[in-house]
Amino acid sequence: MFSGIKLLPVSLLFCGMAFAQAPFPLDLSGNTPPFLKPNEIREDLQNLQGVLERNYVRTPILAQKGVNWAQVLGSLERRLGANPNPILTHHFQEQLAQALTVTQDSQIQTDLMVQKRHYHFQVEPLVPFTSRLPLVLEEGRHRVLPNNPAPQAANKWLIGCEGSRHELFPTPPERADEERFVLGVRAQQNPPALKCAFEDELGRSQTIELPLSLPPAPRNGNAVPIFEHRGGKVNYVRWYRDGSLEERETFLFQRLARELRPSRTLVLDVRGNHSGSFGFIERWLREMTQDDWQNVILREWQSRETLEGLVHRLEWLERNTGQSTRLVRQAWQQKKQQLQALIDRNTENEIPAKWVETKFLFSGNNEAPAWNKRLIVVANRHCGDGCQFLVALTRQVNGAVLLGAETGPFPQASILPMYQLPRSKVMITLSHFLHLDHLQTPVAPTGYAPDFWLFDDNPEPEILRFAASLP
Repeated sequence: MFSGIKLLPVSLLFCGMAFAQAPFPLDLSGNTPPFLKPNEIREDLQNLQGVLERNYVRTPILAQKGVNWAQVLGSLERRLGANPNPILTHHFQEQLAQALTVTQDSQIQTDLMVQKRHYHFQVEPLVPFTSRLPLVLEEGRHRVLPNNPAPQAANKWLIGCEGSRHELFPTPPERADEERFVLGVRAQQNPPALKCAFEDELGRSQTIELPLSLPPAPRNGNAVPIFEHRGGKVNYVRWYRDGSLEERETFLFQRLARELRPSRTLVLDVRGNHSGSFGFIERWLREMTQDDWQNVILREWQSRETLEGLVHRLEWLERNTGQSTRLVRQAWQQKKQQLQALIDRNTENEIPAKWVETKFLFSGNNEAPAWNKRLIVVANRHCGDGCQFLVALTRQVNGAVLLGAETGPFPQASILPMYQLPRSKVMITLSHFLHLDHLQTPVAPTGYAPDFWLFDDNPEPEILRFAASLP
């Protein structure tokens, strides 16, 4: 799955998670009840609690934060039970996905087939919506800067917002001793406008309504170049995608790395690079440094139930992906055979469950200089293998900075374990991967949070201004 990565098998049993049991069989007949009785809802939620406690790798992390599955699902059962009318099965599915929002994990998905109709819901994490209103911290208060979307708020002090649901997102300062922010909120879907109170120098207050919008999140296609480079005091490199060894642009990209050895400030902009590989950027960085790094760590939880869940996912894909090619279907069949062989081997060797660990291991080029740069990485939620490695590097290299937005779930695998609830026939997809940083600390399912957020449609001038201001 990851080019250029070394695999390190780990035989540690996962303390805090119960061992696997026989998985629920997958029923793709489409014989789904249109309504659910209270006892059927209770049975499904009890089964789901067991699946979450045995197989969802973030359960111990959530438990440390006070999340109790018995309480979460019990609250859902009581809420559904308060409805005097029969519960539609797909409404149960939708409410279930909403209850699982407590995870903030967008890789949790639910699927349901009812009378040849496919219902799909997934966990919608909280994402930042911005008012684009810039503020600066002065003498312990936040003052609105001029040239903003609400001119009537210019140079006034923020008092507060209705409902206290606002958030101040740090943005790149123009000076080293300055703290700048943009006013916004976190929400699942388009939130209503913020109503905030501001005060002028004479103490007169005014309430202003601020519309909110979701910042752009570009995702690169195949038609873009491999890279773009702008030189000067700050070297700005935009890496869009991988390239084949036969492409002249790949050669030029490698040559650029050697040319950048003397540079002291390097911006690597990987926004939208969802498919760029670790192997490709590894070859590039080896031309620039002799240093060695280990950072992105993935732990895969393998129990009989999770492996059977992967088989279920492949069966689901075979049944519900009509446009897949013959080669894709052959790959699915081969993967199913490999999974079944692994299940049989673990059963024969009496291995109830284990972790398998993967690391990104970067080995520099001894002929290159030691790392001596101020690194600035720009990323968004469309962050693939190579992007994740560079983002993680900002947490290892002294003085490195991450700009942009949260980097999203990782790995962005299409094949994750699927489990089916016995009464409603709702299928639940849960990730069996745990993403850790170089210090073995779990990374949030929303990814790495930036040091400074970027909300503009065209942030390059702001990025270059920030990079040039660094000492």
